[in-house]
Amino acid sequence: MPDRIAPLMDSNVADLLLKEGPLTRLDLQRKLGVSRPTLSAAVKRLIGSGALVEQGQAEYGAGRNGRPQVLLGPNGAAGNAIGIELARTYVVVSIVTMTGDARVEESVEAATEMPLQEKLEAALDLIRVLAASASVDLTKVVGIGLGVPGRYPVIDPETGVSTGQPVDLDLTPLRSWLGAPITWDNNTRMSAVHYAAQAALPASDDADVLFVVLSSGVSGAVLTRGDVFRG
Repeated sequence: MPDRIAPLMDSNVADLLLKEGPLTRLDLQRKLGVSRPTLSAAVKRLIGSGALVEQGQAEYGAGRNGRPQVLLGPNGAAGNAIGIELARTYVVVSIVTMTGDARVEESVEAATEMPLQEKLEAALDLIRVLAASASVDLTKVVGIGLGVPGRYPVIDPETGVSTGQPVDLDLTPLRSWLGAPITWDNNTRMSAVHYAAQAALPASDDADVLFVVLSSGVSGAVLTRGDVFRG
């Protein structure tokens, strides 16, 4: 397999296992629609890198002959992911394993008028504290999710009126420090994606999601076939 194709194949295998849980090699081959040698090569690379581990044998019902196949699953100890929410009145940081198991989470209050950039700096400080308290190796961060208000309120000092403004945020401090891929969007859309992932919803025509948040205001997001709908 050409070098440019192998990383994509590895990513497809890992993504499927993260979404659906442990699967056999045969399950992976069928769901991904690839040949046995292609799948075997990807699994060998991922096990060799420590991203995947064998997790026992598949259980079959009565009437099936043959030796049970080995289940493969993501290695939760192989890395960590960080979730950050820069909300209007607070900052939240969560650190989870690759399999989504929570390691540590904490929040701090933040004034509504605090600039978004300062809230990001507060999040970075919180990451340092949490990583130290939970002995998290920040060199093993595999991804970062960041949620921000879609239109961040700016208070007019003369009138005291809040006016919505487009998000203006420099992620350079986060990128240069942790060096992991960053996915960021409106916090409601990020929450909708997280919900869909936790619920293991299939990416099919009948798996659309309407996600609504009732808080100090009302916000919502729509996922269609697993993707965020924009418009």
